[in-house]
Amino acid sequence: MSIVDILSFESGLETALVERIIRNAPIRYKTYQIPKRSGGFRTISQPAREVKVLQRALSEVLLRRLPVHEAATAYRPGISIKDNALRHVGDGPILKMDFKDFFPSIKPHDWAQYCKETGALTDLADVRLTTLLLFQRPKGSRVLRLAIGAPSSPFVSNALLYEFDKRITGEVARLEYPKLLINTQKTTRITRKYGRRVTGLTLTNDGRVSIGHERKRILHAQVHSAAKDLLDSDQIAELKGMLGFVNSVEPQFLDVLRRRYGHSIITTIQRFEPPPPPLDSLE
Repeated sequence: MSIVDILSFESGLETALVERIIRNAPIRYKTYQIPKRSGGFRTISQPAREVKVLQRALSEVLLRRLPVHEAATAYRPGISIKDNALRHVGDGPILKMDFKDFFPSIKPHDWAQYCKETGALTDLADVRLTTLLLFQRPKGSRVLRLAIGAPSSPFVSNALLYEFDKRITGEVARLEYPKLLINTQKTTRITRKYGRRVTGLTLTNDGRVSIGHERKRILHAQVHSAAKDLLDSDQIAELKGMLGFVNSVEPQFLDVLRRRYGHSIITTIQRFEPPPPPLDSLE
């Protein structure tokens, strides 16, 4: 069964339509920029709806099933930022490094080589078609590359970097693919003295993972405002989400809030449901 037949079955689209979508997929992206926290802008490429449907279908039938190294915690179902932070508890100083242009650095030949070495896909036609579906050709460029914004890109990168993750401690210099460069501007070494943060969470010196002092200060202020009935429905909904985040990372802080503001206030926020939109907005 060809990859086109599989995607046709998974998506409910005719095989001829699936083939047509795939052939044009590399140029069917909407590109825009968002500001980076460190300054400058990040280019996001959003695939067209029909391309996204097939990318998600391919992710389900193939990409999600490819092996991912246990050291990789990003983009994995069931793995949270807390799980990632817990791996660094008690490890002393933390060295943070970033790959420059990570997704765009991954090219079709990396995918083809991966398929050849692992047998993920053995039919050359399937390799070519999945390449067209998974990789973008930016406007004005002849080069296909992995797009920031495609739902399939994280699964591709995790799979292709399996060998990299496996060998990084001793053999990273000899690994031939993908061609990645360290972003020296994002390389930092963080010690206990200055507060260690991993994926937005704070590692305490007593071996715990915390949401951090600043988030706690903001939450105290927001819950206090909620208790005084000073928040609108959107703000309460946002606060509800934050309390859910706290419960997943540092549930003991919820107990602090309950003792400070009362169980009923916290429960009311957690059970809050936003009002339905007015009928005239649905017309």
